[in-house]
Amino acid sequence: MFLAIPNAIISAIPMLLLGLYISTPGWHRALTPWAFGVTQVAPDIYSDAPERGPEFERMVAKAKTNAEKFFVTTRTKPIYIFCTKRPCHETFGSYPTGLAMGFHRVMIAPSGIKQNIVNHEQVHIELHRYVNSTNFLQPRFPAWFDEGLAEHLSGQPRFFAQVSSKSKSDVQSAITFGDWNTLVRRKGPAYAYSAAQSLVTNIMRQTGRDGMLEIIQTTKSRSEFMRALPDVALNRTRF
Repeated sequence: MFLAIPNAIISAIPMLLLGLYISTPGWHRALTPWAFGVTQVAPDIYSDAPERGPEFERMVAKAKTNAEKFFVTTRTKPIYIFCTKRPCHETFGSYPTGLAMGFHRVMIAPSGIKQNIVNHEQVHIELHRYVNSTNFLQPRFPAWFDEGLAEHLSGQPRFFAQVSSKSKSDVQSAITFGDWNTLVRRKGPAYAYSAAQSLVTNIMRQTGRDGMLEIIQTTKSRSEFMRALPDVALNRTRF
């Protein structure tokens, strides 16, 4: 049986989708920030506080310089959105402190306007440039490593919790970002971020910056990436 769909309905679908895009708050609005109440305050930087443009421009420049210490060069050019007030924050989805979307957009919440948070998100952006469309369902890097590296390289980690063997084991189960968010909700941010940062610190001690960067650049899948990491750093034994 073939069900014909009237042309009027087909032609209305784009308008319906556009209406949903415009009317529904969320991170998707970062695709066109200029349409949702923020102003371009510097090249690739938008905010609801135009007078703070020079401050945000300096923060982004420092974050890129910080990322270069590890990645050597920064090839990404993300658009940053700094929200200083609640209405702006809610417009773009009410993320906790910061959110990196692929390697194209960074959103900073009012509580995240701190240099170490901007540094953290810029590290995400630089790491994500090694991820392409083929890694969408199977990300190349586990979420705990993505978050742990960003925290390790931020210059001033936010959380200092007691890190035990159990917390390191727990955090290694956070493979996807859904897993990571579940762990954060269940155990708290300090537990998750401290353990992830501790794991990455241990890996860096054993591989060095050049060794870690080579692993990041050359491995093509998450399983290959995990096999390349030092066993001792992950409390992992091979037989």
